[in-house]
Amino acid sequence: MQKTRGLIPALSVCTIPRSECQPDQPLSFRIVKYKIKNADASGSEFINTNLQGSRFHDVNLSSAEFVDVNLSNTNFEDVALTNVTIRNANCSHMVLEDACYEGMLIDGIPVTELLRVYQNQQA
Repeated sequence: MQKTRGLIPALSVCTIPRSECQPDQPLSFRIVKYKIKNADASGSEFINTNLQGSRFHDVNLSSAEFVDVNLSNTNFEDVALTNVTIRNANCSHMVLEDACYEGMLIDGIPVTELLRVYQNQQA
């Protein structure tokens, strides 16, 4: 294997000779820790990838697809979730604070209506 510099600055990737490349097969390699800044990685795929403890700041994930993803113990702050659909989700112990609920539905019921009924019952 020869070691070459990838397209991402400061990221070294071990590669195999082009003659041994199989275009239909994804590359598999271990990267200990790296930082990507001001990059366009649109259309990328992360399959069976450990991003535990990663930090995402000022990142555009619009139109991204998340399937079989573990987001437990994750914090979201200043996040746009407009027109997002969450299906088959475990929301136990989930907290929403200081959020806009306009048009938000839970099992087809407007959240603003649920909150209004709850607040009337508490009065």
